[in-house]
Amino acid sequence: MKLNKILFVGALAVAAATAYARPTHGSTLTYYSDASHTVEIGGTQLTCNGARYSWGETSSYFTITEVYACS
Repeated sequence: MKLNKILFVGALAVAAATAYARPTHGSTLTYYSDASHTVEIGGTQLTCNGARYSWGETSSYFTITEVYACS
């Protein structure tokens, strides 16, 4: 029974570490009002430390730009 608990806790630790994999690049998503990509309505920046900063609105029309490589 004790071995099962140890294995369970170990599996949780591996799952938590895997779920928080850091990105390989900092990137910016820019959201647009329509498919022509002429009117910017918002954006999201994803940083190397895993932080996410968002502003404005989101839509299904967006571009992704890799800004810099994470070290």
